[in-house]
Amino acid sequence: MKKYFAFLVFIKFIFAQGEGGENVEIVGYLEFGQNTSDITGFSQDGREFAAIGLQNASVIVDITNPSNPYEITRIPGGNSMWRDLKYWNRHLYVGTEAEVDNGIQVISLEDPDNPYLINTISSIGSSHNVHIDDDGFLYVVGSSDGCDIFIYDLNNPSNPDLQGCWNGEYIHDLEVFNDKAYACGIYSGVFYIIDLADKTNPQTLLSYQTDSGGSYSTHDAAVTFDENYLIIGDESPGAIISIYDISNYNNINKISEYYTEGYAGNGYLSRSAHNVYIQENSGLLITSFYIEGTRFVDISDPYNPIEVGYYDTSDDDLASDNDPYYGNWGTYVDLPSGNIISSDIENGLFILQYNNAPSELSYTPNSFSFESNSNETISDQMLVTNIGVDESILTYDILTSPFAFPVGGPSDYDLYWTDSDNEPNLQFNWFDISTTGTLYNFSNNDESGLIINIGFDFQYYGSNYNQLIINPNGWVGFGEDSNEWNNIPIPSNQAPNAAIFGFWDDLNPVNDNCNQYCSGNVYYHSNNERMVIWFNNVAHWWTNFENSFYDFQIVLYPNGDIDLNYNTLLGNFEDATIGIQNQDGSNGFLVSYNDNYLHDNLSIQFKQKPDWLSVFPENGELTNNSTGTHQIQLITTDLFNGDYVGYFILNSNGGNGYVDVNLTLNENSDLIIGDINFDNEINIQDIILLLNFVLESDFPSNTEFIVSDINSDNLLNILDVVQVVNLILSNF
Repeated sequence: MKKYFAFLVFIKFIFAQGEGGENVEIVGYLEFGQNTSDITGFSQDGREFAAIGLQNASVIVDITNPSNPYEITRIPGGNSMWRDLKYWNRHLYVGTEAEVDNGIQVISLEDPDNPYLINTISSIGSSHNVHIDDDGFLYVVGSSDGCDIFIYDLNNPSNPDLQGCWNGEYIHDLEVFNDKAYACGIYSGVFYIIDLADKTNPQTLLSYQTDSGGSYSTHDAAVTFDENYLIIGDESPGAIISIYDISNYNNINKISEYYTEGYAGNGYLSRSAHNVYIQENSGLLITSFYIEGTRFVDISDPYNPIEVGYYDTSDDDLASDNDPYYGNWGTYVDLPSGNIISSDIENGLFILQYNNAPSELSYTPNSFSFESNSNETISDQMLVTNIGVDESILTYDILTSPFAFPVGGPSDYDLYWTDSDNEPNLQFNWFDISTTGTLYNFSNNDESGLIINIGFDFQYYGSNYNQLIINPNGWVGFGEDSNEWNNIPIPSNQAPNAAIFGFWDDLNPVNDNCNQYCSGNVYYHSNNERMVIWFNNVAHWWTNFENSFYDFQIVLYPNGDIDLNYNTLLGNFEDATIGIQNQDGSNGFLVSYNDNYLHDNLSIQFKQKPDWLSVFPENGELTNNSTGTHQIQLITTDLFNGDYVGYFILNSNGGNGYVDVNLTLNENSDLIIGDINFDNEINIQDIILLLNFVLESDFPSNTEFIVSDINSDNLLNILDVVQVVNLILSNF
């Protein structure tokens, strides 16, 4: 009931912001009590953020839940209506035209909930714009401090290193793509294409005088991904967007224009284009068009740009002749969620969704169910149809997933995660090892105890581990120990590597150097099916966490699955890092960091996508009333007998869905126990193969394991070798 109520309130709320639009809806909004300038977006640690320029600060906003954006902090800066921001590698770079020299601020986002100013490039005073390319080079323009384009290497992101300088004329804004800068001379109406292959010595490839002749201010540029067309956003009263064919530098031509209906009649001089962007996943041209809001333009035919949607972020038409500079300043278009974020000068942050809704996804069947023996390949078909309106186009992808509703993934090694709040088929699970668990001993409350055996080979980020350590601060690891009690976000090379964080913070279980507040023990138990590490009502370090105790488990499975189970959490349990990360801290999942995510009777699960299940092709595009056929395949060769479940997740611009695939694998009656090389005979060659498995000089497939485990104890050892010898002797 709470969810529906919140939705109704939200619907009422959003219609009060801006003047609406077509094929674009507002899903979130936030105001700041002062005017805004440019905006950028970024994703980090499984979350999404906006960074926006205010008159006296840069503000960081969490937009992970787009219907409930919230301000994290403001980083003060010089007072100015011009502020530009770009993100790279957990850092934000901010330039401004503040009268008091502000430099280029470098803001650390290592912990996105606690950003701080880590450095300032003080050799540059004021600037108009900053840009960062895909290779990690920062470009600063609009400065009078020695270069028309400054080029910095961000290999050390907190301490940019000046690499080069280009001079030609004042550059107002630029786009950098594929080692070329597309730079705008706002006062001359000239755009430049500059070779940046050598950052220390940039070379001008061409300068081109636009047909505006300088009457339009050549303000901003975006190049298509094939680099054949350049889109110029002019800026001045009556300025428009122009598309140039640049495929031949010796024969550049303006081929088309785009402008809004507001340019008709007397409205001409009170309208102006501003910034232009090309969205990576759709190829749409998305523009910040001042008083006309955020505009979506189909440029698949660059000779005939077509507006396909818009959202007017302004409440009123504040513009007048020769003064069009109100409304939508900037936009960011490449968030993983597909959401578009725009800054409106007067109204603040808008979170938008483009919805070319006439397409509609339909698929059949809704589920598959198969029964099979091992060593078989099963094939079938799935049909996808666009049941949308005439002329609609459905674009879609099909992912193979271990979950119907994954919260995150895939990451390295095709890992996904979800929890029992999101996945209907995942229930809270708890392993009772109160009578079988072994007590784990700690010498103090920050260092692990002895290395212990897992009991099986555990697959984790491409490596197999048969031993682990348990750290008293709520995590287990497969590498070096760490006494770091102050948790940070992951993935990070500053956090324990090759580690699983059930509740990483400053915990205080019973240990050899207990203070008066230590409480709770840690136990472990393993068999051939799973290993359980149980933090049994372990206390938090007392200061600021009085009477806080946590009862949770970390469970490992031989196939690499991981469960985190939370039974009861008492007191303050909002200060912890929960997730997993790989061996060098470069990849992982941050499930939660210092928030109120956890609750009693919650299970979190990490799984690899089912490698026995596949679909081809994995994507498609359909006109209305057309159907795509997709071949699915199940390969059972390396599976044990039992039940398996996988999912196909369908994501499209016309809706989403999933198809569950259920497989029951029975014992293959054709298998001969002891016939390890499958030649229908049991002989000395089978003994040799089995000895290799026992000595671990080779490793069996699942089917080889079945026929090698003669005594059915789920272990391969000398007893099985003896049994094979007896089978051979019994045949004589």
